Amino acid sequence: MRTILSWGILALALLMGATSLAAPSQVKELPANAHSSQFGDGWDCDWGYRAVEGACVEIEIPPNGYLSPVSRGWDCHRGFEAVDDGCAAIEVPSGAFLNSAGRAWRCLRGFERDGEACIEIEVPPNAHLVDSHRGRWQCDRGYRGVRNTCQAIEVPANGYLTGTGNDWECERGYRRAGTVCEVVTLPARAFLDDRGDGWECERGYRTRGDACEPLMLPANAYLAISGHDWKCERGYRRDDAHCFAVELPPNAHLSASGNDWTCHPGYRRRGEECVRYAGD
Repeated sequence: MRTILSWGILALALLMGATSLAAPSQVKELPANAHSSQFGDGWDCDWGYRAVEGACVEIEIPPNGYLSPVSRGWDCHRGFEAVDDGCAAIEVPSGAFLNSAGRAWRCLRGFERDGEACIEIEVPPNAHLVDSHRGRWQCDRGYRGVRNTCQAIEVPANGYLTGTGNDWECERGYRRAGTVCEVVTLPARAFLDDRGDGWECERGYRTRGDACEPLMLPANAYLAISGHDWKCERGYRRDDAHCFAVELPPNAHLSASGNDWTCHPGYRRRGEECVRYAGD
């Protein structure tokens, strides 16, 4: 037992000796104002210093500047911009303000940029400013732009301003004629259309000039969905003002439309008959 313990102590001593021999004899010293890097075995300068030829040199902050992690180590306060090694004040012209970043300026509402100045927008009477690509201002409701002015819109009797307010339309039952609204005259068997400035014939009638004439349906016909024309019933085809029965040749049947015929399977149409399909 004592022999085994002695050999163990000897092995531990040899291992400690080998470890001490393998350790570096010198530890690399950190320069002033530096700290060990979090990555690898190098070092980094403390906040407010930068590495210059193996040393950490204090960063010189110009007036109106502050420490920043940008490449030069400093940046300018709001309202200033970096010029060479200093911070120069941003000149904001009259009628302008600094943008949210504080690095540039924009013109106030009611002004527009002209080079390095903000020029006030001239708004004519009866107009207001707008933020639109269509223009800098637009006329108030009830006025329309004429060159650089806003002139009142004269709405005639039986008329009203449109939704935009810069034009007028006639009430239902009237139509625009120049600068007035004239009444829409309805012929017999007619009614106002959806727009209200024209008319349509009742179902079963069609327009002929300024009147509505009745539709004359031939035998085996019916009114179309529009109500202003007619179609032939299934099994009949239209020819001028009549409906003629579709004559089916042998081995044929009515088509899906019902006004023509097609051949049974195994047959094909040739002229006015169906011939057996011989295949390839």
